Amino acid sequence: MYNVLGSMADSLDRFLNAEPSKPTTQAMLDQVLKVPGLNETQVLKSIDLLMHDQRKFDTFSGLPVELKKPWILMHLGS
Repeated sequence: MYNVLGSMADSLDRFLNAEPSKPTTQAMLDQVLKVPGLNETQVLKSIDLLMHDQRKFDTFSGLPVELKKPWILMHLGS
C-alpha cells in the first residue's frame, strides 16, 4: 500500500513540476505564413511576439483565418 502511494506521489510530483511543451519556431512560422497579406517584417515581428507568450500563440492558433491578420496587426500596433 505504501509503495503504491509513494509511486502515485512521485508521479504527481513529476507531473506538477514538468515544464509544458512549447511550440517550435517552425510551428509558429507555419501558423503565421497562413495569414494572407503580411509583409516580411510583420511575419518576423509576429513570430517574435508569439515566441514570448504561450497564451498569445494559443489564442492566435485558435482564431479563424479571417481574424488572424487583424489580431496580429492589433498586437504589432500597425
